[in-house]
Amino acid sequence: MASLKGLGRTRLAALGVAAAVLLSTLGFLVYRGGAQSMALLYGDVDLTEAAEMVDELSKAHISSTTSPDGTSIYVPP
Repeated sequence: MASLKGLGRTRLAALGVAAAVLLSTLGFLVYRGGAQSMALLYGDVDLTEAAEMVDELSKAHISSTTSPDGTSIYVPP
């Protein structure tokens, strides 16, 4: 603690700014890195068929998403 007091206000402020930038960058990378890219598996599918396919993928423990209109199915590449 005494060594921090000896640095002075300017150096402490610079260390604080550097720490904030580092933590912000790390947070951004973690947030963006967590997003999983998805590839199109089936497109232009009937809604009932899409629902059945998603159920089968879930039973096989394969994560999937659908398009907002429900006619396309996406899975991890």
